[in-house]
Amino acid sequence: MNQITNRSPTEKNLLWEYVNSLDIETVAQLSQPSKEALEVMGTNLVEILGNLPDENFAVTIATTKQHLNILLAKAMVNGYFLRQIEERMRLEKQFSVPGAAPEKK
Repeated sequence: MNQITNRSPTEKNLLWEYVNSLDIETVAQLSQPSKEALEVMGTNLVEILGNLPDENFAVTIATTKQHLNILLAKAMVNGYFLRQIEERMRLEKQFSVPGAAPEKK
């Protein structure tokens, strides 16, 4: 399992610095998932957490900060992956030649 290490206050986290340097408009644009991406991410979270009962039940989930960090990181990576796949799909549709067979790998 991946281990999250605690950084000392003097160590730099370049990813965190990059995220903090983004302007608000860029963050807002990157934070708007499509309906399809939301459905895929919801399915993925159900697979990670397991099927939870309907809203009619009071469900409490207890976890450690480390495991919650890992879950959040996986969800974020999944979101970025889906964003890239959506962009690729859009480009393939945009540049597809009518009547041409799709390329198989």
